[in-house]
Amino acid sequence: MKKGDKFVLLLLSFVALLMVATIGYRFLSERYTPQEVPITQVENDALSEVSTTNTSDDSSDSAESTKVPDFTVYDLNGNAFSLYENLGKPIVLNFWATWCGPCQSEMPAFDLMYQQYGDQITFLMVNVTDGSRDTEESVAAFYEDSGYTFPIYLDTTLEAASTYGAYSIPMTFFIDPEGNLLYYQMGAMSADTLAGCMELLLRTTNETVAE
Repeated sequence: MKKGDKFVLLLLSFVALLMVATIGYRFLSERYTPQEVPITQVENDALSEVSTTNTSDDSSDSAESTKVPDFTVYDLNGNAFSLYENLGKPIVLNFWATWCGPCQSEMPAFDLMYQQYGDQITFLMVNVTDGSRDTEESVAAFYEDSGYTFPIYLDTTLEAASTYGAYSIPMTFFIDPEGNLLYYQMGAMSADTLAGCMELLLRTTNETVAE
């Protein structure tokens, strides 16, 4: 084969490979790019996704079967915070990290919701403190510089993230005052979606109390 023919063949092979890679990238992007899932679609599916290791295997109570597992995280002063010890109000549990762009994109909306509903809803903004990308010191510095008003908690043992399967963040869980999972959201939420979640969470809680 002539040298020129080899060059043309290599060039054609490269172009073909580039086309395949481009098509594959577009396919995977469309398939795996996080999309905001409407709450009405995840409300039922969520019940089977979260670990229920703290419930009885032979329980026939549907409410008991949806109860979220407990965990312990720590505030910036090192004080322990247990989810079960702070039931009584609806809970918004969000897993995030300082290096996570989508996490940071929704934080202003969370801060606004905390200022509006902080007396009615417990906000658990749990940092996945892996000790390398996020450390106690780096998270504290981030929080101080951010100006956010919601409290943050450190998952230094990764117990909470592991228990809730929060391997892709941000991830947010909406929990009723008794600790039952109502719905959850994978990926960042817009301000409008988060506001709708707050209203739905409070409405569901009020309806349950009224029964």
